[in-house]
Amino acid sequence: MKNTMYGSEWGFEENRDLLYNTFKKYPQIISFSGHTHYPLDEPRAIHQKDFTSVETASLKDMWVEAGYIQGEMPPGAETFSQGLIVEVHGEKVVIHRRDFRENNPVGQPWTIDHPSDKGSFQYTERRDERKPHFPNKSNLVVLDSTDTEMNILVPQAEDNLLVHSYKIVAKNKSGQVVKEIAAFSEFYNDPVPDELVFPIKGLQSGTSYTIEVYAIDSFGNSSTPLKAAAKTKTKIL
Repeated sequence: MKNTMYGSEWGFEENRDLLYNTFKKYPQIISFSGHTHYPLDEPRAIHQKDFTSVETASLKDMWVEAGYIQGEMPPGAETFSQGLIVEVHGEKVVIHRRDFRENNPVGQPWTIDHPSDKGSFQYTERRDERKPHFPNKSNLVVLDSTDTEMNILVPQAEDNLLVHSYKIVAKNKSGQVVKEIAAFSEFYNDPVPDELVFPIKGLQSGTSYTIEVYAIDSFGNSSTPLKAAAKTKTKIL
C-alpha cells in the first residue's frame, strides 16, 4: 500500500485510499506486503500509524530506492535473500527478520503488544529524532584526484538505529555548491563496511573545493559534516 512502509513508493494507487480507510477502522490489522525486494535491515520496513504495515523483502534480487550512486540494484543484489518468521502469542506478535544467505538474524525482533491499541504503537513515522554522528577523530580523506574527479574515503558514521546514506557536497571557493551526491551507507551488506570510497565526478580542472559529507539516518536526521579541502589536477593540453 503506497505511503506506508519502506519500499511502498512501488505500492498500488488504484483504490489505495479505499483500502487504507477500511483498514484504518481496525488497528489490529497487520498487513504483510510481498514482492517488495527492499532490505529488512531498514527500520522503516515496519510502519505503524492507523494499523501495522510490514514489508517481507525477497528470497532473491534486492532492490533499493533510486537516486544513489550504487544504483537501485547495488553490487551483490542478486545474492540477497531475506524473509520473516512470525510468532503469534495471543495478544502479542513477534516478527523475526532473517538473512537466509548468511543464516543470521537481521537486527532485533519487532514486537507488537496488543495490536488493537494504537496508543501502544512504537514503530511510527516520528519514532526517531536523534541525529547520526561520526566517531571522535574521524577524518574525511581525499585518496586521489584527476582533472575532473576525485575519490574520497569516508568512515562509517554511527546512529541509534541505522545510518541509511551519505550526502556528499563539493563547494567552490565562494561557498557555492557545485556538486551534490547521494550514496548508500551499504547498510544492506553483511557485514557493513567500516569505510566507504565514493567518487566525485564532473569537477573543474585545477580548482580548489571544500568537500562536506553528511550522514543521514532512516528518518532524515542529518549529522554534523566531515570536511576536507581538495584540489583537482590541472589538465595538461
